[in-house]
Amino acid sequence: MTQPHSQTDASPSIKPHRLKKIAKWASIGFLSPVILITGVLRYGVNLDLAPHRAYINQWLTDNLHRDAEITGDIELEISFSPAIRLEGVMIGNIEDIPWQPMLTSGYLEAQISVLPLLNNTLEIDHLEFDNIALNLAKTADGLTNWEFNKQPSPSSTSSLNVNDKSQAPSNSGLPFSLRLSDSISAKNITFAYEDQSQNQYIGLFLENLNLTKPDTWQLDVKGHTMGQDYDLTLNGDLENLINEQQGSLKAKGEFAGAQLNIDANIVPLQQGESHATVQLDWQDTRPIEDLLGLDVKPIAPLSVNADITASMNHFSITDLALTSPITQAKGYLDVKLDVPYTDGHNFIEGQLDVPLIDLRPWLQPEEPQPMMMSAYSAAPQQSPLQRALDQWLTKTTTKVGVNIGEVKGLGTNVANLSLNIEGIDGKLQAPMTADIANVPFRGNATIDATEWTSNVDITLGAKDSSLGEIAGWLTGIPYASGHLTSSELTITTQGTKLQEWLDNSQIALSIDDANVGWGSQATFAIDTAQLAAGMNRPFSSDIQGELMGIPTHVTAKAGTLGDIINGRDWPTRLHIDSSVLDVKAQGLLVGTQWQEGSWLNLTVQGDDASKLSPWLGTQTNVNGEIALNGKLTYQDKWINLDIPTLSLMNTKGQFEAKWRPEDGNPFLVLNVQFDQLDFTQFGQFVNDDELPQVEQAVPTQGVNLDVPLLGNDLVIADADLSLRVKTMTWADQHIDNVNFTGNVRNGKMPASPFSASYAGSRYRGDIAFNLNNANISTQLNLGVNNPDIGRILSQFDVTDDLGMTLKSAQLAIDLSGRTIIELMEQAKIEAKMSGGELKLADVYTGKAINVSLDNGHFITGPNDATQLKIAGQASERAVSIKLDSLSLKQANDGRKSMPVSLAVNVGDMAFNARSNITLPMDIKRLNLAFDAYTPNLERFNVFTGVELPPYGPVKLAAQMSMNDIGYHLRDMMVQVGESKLMGKGNIIPPMKGARSPFR
Repeated sequence: MTQPHSQTDASPSIKPHRLKKIAKWASIGFLSPVILITGVLRYGVNLDLAPHRAYINQWLTDNLHRDAEITGDIELEISFSPAIRLEGVMIGNIEDIPWQPMLTSGYLEAQISVLPLLNNTLEIDHLEFDNIALNLAKTADGLTNWEFNKQPSPSSTSSLNVNDKSQAPSNSGLPFSLRLSDSISAKNITFAYEDQSQNQYIGLFLENLNLTKPDTWQLDVKGHTMGQDYDLTLNGDLENLINEQQGSLKAKGEFAGAQLNIDANIVPLQQGESHATVQLDWQDTRPIEDLLGLDVKPIAPLSVNADITASMNHFSITDLALTSPITQAKGYLDVKLDVPYTDGHNFIEGQLDVPLIDLRPWLQPEEPQPMMMSAYSAAPQQSPLQRALDQWLTKTTTKVGVNIGEVKGLGTNVANLSLNIEGIDGKLQAPMTADIANVPFRGNATIDATEWTSNVDITLGAKDSSLGEIAGWLTGIPYASGHLTSSELTITTQGTKLQEWLDNSQIALSIDDANVGWGSQATFAIDTAQLAAGMNRPFSSDIQGELMGIPTHVTAKAGTLGDIINGRDWPTRLHIDSSVLDVKAQGLLVGTQWQEGSWLNLTVQGDDASKLSPWLGTQTNVNGEIALNGKLTYQDKWINLDIPTLSLMNTKGQFEAKWRPEDGNPFLVLNVQFDQLDFTQFGQFVNDDELPQVEQAVPTQGVNLDVPLLGNDLVIADADLSLRVKTMTWADQHIDNVNFTGNVRNGKMPASPFSASYAGSRYRGDIAFNLNNANISTQLNLGVNNPDIGRILSQFDVTDDLGMTLKSAQLAIDLSGRTIIELMEQAKIEAKMSGGELKLADVYTGKAINVSLDNGHFITGPNDATQLKIAGQASERAVSIKLDSLSLKQANDGRKSMPVSLAVNVGDMAFNARSNITLPMDIKRLNLAFDAYTPNLERFNVFTGVELPPYGPVKLAAQMSMNDIGYHLRDMMVQVGESKLMGKGNIIPPMKGARSPFR
C-alpha cells in the first residue's frame, strides 16, 4: 500500500528541478555570449583592415565614381565607442578639374558613443585630423565636385518600381543633438573653394584647432585665410550654442591685424535677440587693406567699440565709437535684412557724427612703381568682399545721416559738412551742406553703386554770400575779400575705394557776379568766372570783369593737383588782357618746384602809362610806352634773368642777371645797361596824395626809409657787377655816362672803378663795400677837376647866390647800416678842395668879393659836427672861412631847422654870424645874429672902391633879417673908438639892374 504512494509523490518533485537546471544552462548559454560581446565591446576590438586595402580602394572607387585610395593604415575599433583611423586618404576630382584631387589626408581619427544615438544624441568622444586638404570647386558650367553620386531627376525615376527594395524610403527622423565629451584637435587643415562661374576663390588654412574643457568649453584656433593670420580663443557655452540653445560666449584673438574682444549673450535666431559688446583695435591696418581692397592703412592705430543687437532679420549697432589719428566718429546703425514682402530687400537707418577727417595721408606722393608693372599689370579688381558688398547694396534701402565737422588736407577750409543719405537699389542721394573755403554751399550728392565702380556726383550752390578764400583764388592775393551773387561747385569722381575717388576727382567752380577787393581801393568786379581742376585734370580758369574800372579778361592754365602732390612737372600759362596792359606769362616748374630745368617767359605791353592810373595810382600827366620782354630760366645750376627789352616811359635799357644758388657759395652776375634812367618818372608814377603817411625822423613824402634793403635770407657772398647808364635823371639833375664794375667775394668788394659826369665835370674814383648779415658797409672815393660848386649848390636848391669853382676836389663817403635811414644817419663824408675861386656876392647889388682859394676841407658824420673850412686870399689879404653845424645824427632827428655858425676873417677884419636855417636856403629870407670888427673903415676901401674915413676900431653887432628890399637891423650896437650907439636901422642897397625904391 505504501510503495505506490511513494512513487506517486516523487515524480512531481523531479520536474521543477530539471526545469531550473535547464533554465540555468539556457541562461548561461544565452548570457555568456551577451556578456562576452558586452565585454568585448566594453574594451573594444581593434581590426586591421590594411590587408583588405585593394578591395576597399576598389569599393570606394566604384561607389564614388572617382579615383579613390587609402595608402596608409586602415584601422577599425569595434566598441560602444567605435573609432576609425585612416592614413593617406585620397579622393580624386571630376574630369573638368584633373590637376588636383578633391581630398587628401594625412591622418584621420574619429570616435563616437553608440548608446546616446538611441536618444538622438551624437556624442563625440574624440576627433583628430592632421594634414587634410579639401578642395571644393564649381566649374564655369555649374558642375560641382562634391556631388559624388547625384540622385536622378524626378522624370527619370517615374518609371522605377515603387516596390523596388533598393529604394530606401526617406527618413527624416528626429533632429540630433550634439554632445561633446572629450577633446577635438586638428592640425594643418587646408580648405579651398573656387567658383569659376563667379570668378571667386576662398582659401582657409587651419594650423591648429583644440577644443578642451578646463572649466568651460574653450576652442583655440590658429591659421590664416584670405592672406591674413588669425588666432582666436572662444570661451563659454559652446555646446549649448551648437545645439541652438542660449548661451554666453567670449571671444578674444587676432585677425587681419586687429585685436578682437567680444562679450556676447547669444539667443537662437528664432527665439529672440542676441547682445554683444565688440572692441576692435588695429595697430596695423595693412592686413585689412589687403583683405578688403580698401586703402585704410593711414587710419592706424584704429579703435572701434560698439554694442550689437541681432535677431533673425535684424541687427543694430549702437554706441558706435571710432578713434584714429585721422578721424573720430560716433553714431549708430540699424539694419533690417530680407524684409518680408519686399523680395528680399534690406533697410539701413543710422546717424554718424564725425568731428574731423584728415585726408592728408591719402594725398601723399605715389610710391614709384617698377617699370615692368605698367606693361603687365592688370586693371584693378574688386575683392570678393567688395563684390558681395556691392551686390548687397543693390538690394538695400539706405537712410543715414552724416555730420562732419572739418575736413583737412584739401588745400582749403572744408567744415560743417552734413549729408542725409537716402538710397535704394544701390543708388544713394543726399541733400548736402558744407562750408567750403568759408563759403556756405548747399546742394545734393549722388552715389551710384550699381556698377563695379561707384560713381559720385556732387552739385552745390551758394548765393548772396561772402567769397571767403575764393577771393584769394581769383586774384592770387591771400588777403583779398569779396562778395558773390551766385556760384555753383560740382565734384565728380569714381572708383572702388577712397584713394581712387581722390585720384579720379574733378572739381569745377562757376561764379556769376562777384566783387573782390584788397588793399584800400583795389577792386575786381567779376562778371563770370570758371575754374576747373582735378587730381588728374589740368587746372584752368577764365575770369571776365572790370579790374578797378578797366575791362579785363584773365585766363590761366596749369598742371593737375596730382602733379603737385607727386612732384611732377608743372606747366603754367597766364594771360591778362585789358585795354591798358597786356601781360602774357608761360613757364614750367620742374617737379612743381623752381629747380633745374624750370623756366618762365614774360611779356608786358602797354601803349600809354597814364592809362594805368586806375591800377597803379599813377599821375595822369605821365605818358609813354611800357614794354618788357624777358625770360627767367634755371639751367646748369644758374638762375638766369634776361630782359633784352625794357621800356618804362623814358627809361630804356637792358637787364641781365645770373644767380647760382649753391648752398654755402651763392654767386650773382649782374649786368645792367640803360640808355636813359629816369627816376623822375618813377616818382611821378605814384600820386602824391596816395602816398602813405609814415612817421619817421626824416621827411620823405611817405616813403618808409626804415625798411631793410636786404632781407635776412638774401646772401650775396660772391658777385660780378656791371652798371652802365648813359643818362640818369631825377628832377632837374642829370648824371651822364655812369660806369661801374666790381667783383664781390665773400661778401666784400674791394675798391672798384666808378666814374660819372655831373654838372659839367667828370668824376672818377672807386667804390668798395661789405655785406654782412643784411648790413651794408660802403666806401666811395671820388676825384674831380674844375668842379663848379655854385652850380651844384644851385641844382640841389641850396642857394643860387654862391659862385664857387675849384681847381680840384677829392670826396670820401663812408656809409653803413641796414636801412636807408641808417645809411643817412651813419654816413661819414669828407671832402678836400684845392685851388679855385669864391665870389661872395651881395644879393641886392650883385657886387662881389673875389676870393682866391688855396685849400678847403669839409667833414660831417654821425658823431662828427659838420664843418667847412676854406682858406684863400682876397685883394692880397688872407681869407679864412669856417662854417659849423650839427652832426648827421642830430640833423636827421626830425628837427625843422639847423643851427649854423659862420666865421669869416679877412686880414685883421672879422665877421661872425649865427642862424637857424631851413633848406632850401633863401638868402633874402634869412634871419641871423652877427657881430663884426675892423680896425678902421679904411680896410673896406679896396673892396668898395670908396674912400672911407679912418675911423676905428669899429665894432658892429645886431639881429638882422632880410627881405626883398634890403637888410633890417634891430638890437643894433655900433661902437667906434669909445663911442657907442644903440638902436635899429635899415640898409637899402641899390638893386642890381633896377632903381632904388626910395628914389
